This record gives sequence, structure tokens and C-alpha cells, in this order.
Amino acid sequence: MTENKKASSSDDSFEAIPPSQHDMMLTDINEKGLKELSEYTGIENLSEGEFPPQAFPAEGVIFGPNNRLMICLVCRRSKKPVKSIRVWFIVNTGSNCTFLAKKTIEALIGPDDMFASVLPAAIQDPNSVIECHMSTPTDKGGHFEDANVLGMQALRKLKLSIEDMDWEKESFRLVKKQLKNKYGDAFIRGNNVLYISIHKR
Repeated sequence: MTENKKASSSDDSFEAIPPSQHDMMLTDINEKGLKELSEYTGIENLSEGEFPPQAFPAEGVIFGPNNRLMICLVCRRSKKPVKSIRVWFIVNTGSNCTFLAKKTIEALIGPDDMFASVLPAAIQDPNSVIECHMSTPTDKGGHFEDANVLGMQALRKLKLSIEDMDWEKESFRLVKKQLKNKYGDAFIRGNNVLYISIHKR
């Protein structure tokens, strides 16, 4: 192992960031924004849904003035399933962890079970188990209280890449495929941060 590799592997900057230290400026993804998104797409957040025969590809929308990558995926609690619901996620490659808003967790656990701030959930694939954390509330310094965030750990576990960005149709797809880019190879390192290696022509 070279000195450079040793240094990079022991560098604190590449240690996993705890969920409690994650924060994202997603104040536009609030109840009002989610309602507008539901009206725009005709798909209501937290409405009942069924897992599709084929989980992916799944199509999302590029939404709002901040160009958020929003996608509606079917979710269900893994260990004690109550019902399957449709959840609007923002796809955020800057977040390692996946987060669910408090209302989303409440919908997944049902009225008769104890609230859990960490919840294993099946996302789009009924056989998947993704660890989800509660989105940090505003009164605890968070800026994404109402947002459901699909992070890099989930993308990695589900083996997904973001493809087919269509700016005219304002759409994109999550595809079960190896990460590639026509200008270079995509690779993931450290806190599941996405990098692109650019090829010179």
C-alpha cells in the first residue's frame, strides 16, 4: 500500500458522518411544496400504493425553481409492515443517509405502534431493507424537517444510478445500472460521495 493510499484511508474527512450531523437546506420541500408537487403530478404524498412488478427503472420529476430531483417511491415498514404508501423523496447525492419526515414515519408504523426515529423500510423493492432516520426537526437546527431524502447509502444498496435527465420534459430516471458517464467514469468514495473522473479527448 502506498503512502498516499494509507493517508487517504486514515483521513478523518473520509469517515462516516453520523445521521445526527447531516443537515440540508431543503426548506422549500415543506408541506406547501409537497402539496404543489402532488397537484402537479397527480400523485399524493403518503397515499396508499402497491409495489410495482419491476421496481426500477422509476421516473421522477425535476421540480421547482431549485431544480429538485423528486421521485415517488412505494415504501413499507420492513419488520412490522402496516401498509404500503407512496412517498415523495428528494434524491440527494450529498447525503449519505436516507431520511423520512416525522409524518412519513407515523404513516408507516400506524397508530398502534411506538414511534421510532430510526426505521428499516422497504423502498420500491419489497425485498429491500433501507435504514431510514427521522429528518431533523427545525427546533433542533434542521433545515429539512418535512423532506424525505433518498441518500447515497440507499442508492448504493439498491444499485441505482441517476440517468436520462431531460430538461425539456423536466424528468429523470433511477435505473439499476452501473454508474457511467460519457465523459468519464463515475466512482464512489468515503461517505458515498459521487465523483466523476473526466477523460481528456
